Amino acid sequence: MNYAPYTMFKRGRKYYVRFRKPDGSRTSPVSSGQTNERAAKSWAQQQLEAGAGKVTRRSRFRHLAHNFFDIDGIYHQECMANFHRISERQLRSKQLMMKNHILPHFGEMQLEEIITADISKFKHVLMKKNLSGNSINKYLSCLKAIFEYAEENGYINKIPTLKRASIQDRTRTILTRRQAKSLFRDDDWNGNMRARTMNRLAMITGMRASEILALNYEDILSPDDIEARALASADIQQMYHRMLGGQVPDCTVIAIYKAWDQQDSQLNDHTKTDCSRRFVPIPESMVEELASIRPFREKLQPDSPFIFFAEYSSHKPMEGRVALREMRRKIEEKVRINDEVLTVEKQKERLLDFHSWRHFLNTQMIEHGFAEVIADLMTGHATKSMTQNYTRLMNFSEIIEMQEKLLS
Repeated sequence: MNYAPYTMFKRGRKYYVRFRKPDGSRTSPVSSGQTNERAAKSWAQQQLEAGAGKVTRRSRFRHLAHNFFDIDGIYHQECMANFHRISERQLRSKQLMMKNHILPHFGEMQLEEIITADISKFKHVLMKKNLSGNSINKYLSCLKAIFEYAEENGYINKIPTLKRASIQDRTRTILTRRQAKSLFRDDDWNGNMRARTMNRLAMITGMRASEILALNYEDILSPDDIEARALASADIQQMYHRMLGGQVPDCTVIAIYKAWDQQDSQLNDHTKTDCSRRFVPIPESMVEELASIRPFREKLQPDSPFIFFAEYSSHKPMEGRVALREMRRKIEEKVRINDEVLTVEKQKERLLDFHSWRHFLNTQMIEHGFAEVIADLMTGHATKSMTQNYTRLMNFSEIIEMQEKLLS
């Protein structure tokens, strides 16, 4: 029986072709890149004349996948062709997953020989590294993109089954007020007072680590200098008029309008979202505590603009993980839940990390009788309509009263 040398079908807007191999089987679908049937047939004929269907494309996994998620790699090009936006940060995240786990595991394997059992083994390896189900699924998403491209372009006949990992809905442990205050009853923070102050500031403001690390002393605004700073900074001026209505607050506030990207080691001139821009009040005791860091900065890193400076560089703040490490050390030392010592591993299981301070403050504000919208405004979870009513909603003096109780 004489079979047609190829079959053709449409997927989305483009035509795909499967060529007949010498043994009678067909290749995996290959994109013709054409949206017109006649043009697709012409392309298929050209491929036949060039020898399509006569050989099988063999490749090791690493040969196809090595630069797959680069900025000029296959994945990004496919995303742009399909009008799917993906940020450089997302690409870098995928590159790290490839480098750290995927390529070391699959790199030397032949693409067409990778089967579902190999994927299961890989998932097991990630589980042994204590990765969450959500994290494992991100790795599987990377593999899926590579295998889909490999199938469409004739490297494999069938995509191995990529069964998603189950995601356990773990409940985040939130410290009580007594537990939180116990962490700061002594100054034993391995001599790192910046880590101690950074945690205390997060406890009373709910600021993200990236927002705290970006701070400089010009962002701390007393009632006497907020108008002058608003004139000197377009960012602060916009916030001053939009959120405070040009009214001078009756306490010191921190202007939050930028963030330190710990992954890329760069200062971003924006926060996580536009609605995360905000003023948060702080009591005078915290103003003094932040000021106490300044002499050490002048001595160790006088050219650094950051309050939470890095001793080894004037161009970046301290590592956020240092504050997290010291926080976890103090929790293990001071906090007991049902007589259980909260080791670092148990803290990870309970989702206790620096981000927990945001949940802690939110809980404390609700317990103090603040409306949920006020807590959202403090932590930067506000909507645009909330920020437009910032002055009417926020009562700085009552918030400072609560903060002083937490710091005492």
